[in-house]
Amino acid sequence: MPQHGYAVPGYGAPGYPGQGYGGGHPGGSYPADPLVVPPGAGFSAWFAKLQEVGRRSWRSALLIMLLGAATPSALLSLLSGATNTVQFMNPSFDRPSDAFTGAGTAVASALIMLVAVFGVAFLTAAAWAAGIWALTREAATGQQVSLGEAFRYGFRRALPLWGWTLLVSLIVVVGICACILPGVYFGFALSLYAFVVVFERGQNPVARSFRLTHLDFGPTLGRVALLFAVVVAYQVVLAVLAGLVGVTGAGIGGPVSPMLSAVTDALSAVLGAPSDVLLLVGLYVTYAELRAREVPLSTPQLHALL
Repeated sequence: MPQHGYAVPGYGAPGYPGQGYGGGHPGGSYPADPLVVPPGAGFSAWFAKLQEVGRRSWRSALLIMLLGAATPSALLSLLSGATNTVQFMNPSFDRPSDAFTGAGTAVASALIMLVAVFGVAFLTAAAWAAGIWALTREAATGQQVSLGEAFRYGFRRALPLWGWTLLVSLIVVVGICACILPGVYFGFALSLYAFVVVFERGQNPVARSFRLTHLDFGPTLGRVALLFAVVVAYQVVLAVLAGLVGVTGAGIGGPVSPMLSAVTDALSAVLGAPSDVLLLVGLYVTYAELRAREVPLSTPQLHALL
């Protein structure tokens, strides 16, 4: 039994993966948990846990993010490119009737794109819920999950997560428009909302994410900033490579066609799936660590909340 009154339900149960795990709290007061970093263990323990979860579940998480988030985003880029290509090939309308027809086409294209954007956001929400389920399930059972099971869970939880995603995105955008820095702060403070939606039903994900991220503000800010810095750097590299491909395809100094630009954007979206996995795993480990600071927490408890 752990010392200092920190009981971890589920340990000692036959077949529970926590048995035999090494690398618990430095002082030996806590058993190692497949997902939860012991309170006060520090950055090195958090980073080690991130690597542990990544090694165990990267295949499932990558496939889920690739199919549920990256591929829909790539298809959205291609749809946008096709729409822009039509307008690119009809740049002017000399007669009033042509202008009217062009305006109608533009409105129809905008509506189609709006529906597509919301659809992709819904699929991405389902992918995040499926990814959270997969990480938890594989930690609790020690066995790889099937994509079908993961997405069945993901779509059951997609609607509330999608709704909160739209609200959080709006808050961050308004913050960025206000003066950039408020948007960055909101992005940090709201970074854990998805896990609240999945694990803490009945809680307000916005208010709850604020409370969690401020439990241990400095270290949490450092962890989240590191994750986003790596993701942004990776995305910048992809954007630069996509730009080089576009310029090469169009010829030096020539205009890049909307469709070529869309194809490179689609490839960037697909190749960006690993950064989504890093964000999913890193934020999950951060969420679990912060919840463990409030009350005793273990992988079996998280698994029971799914």
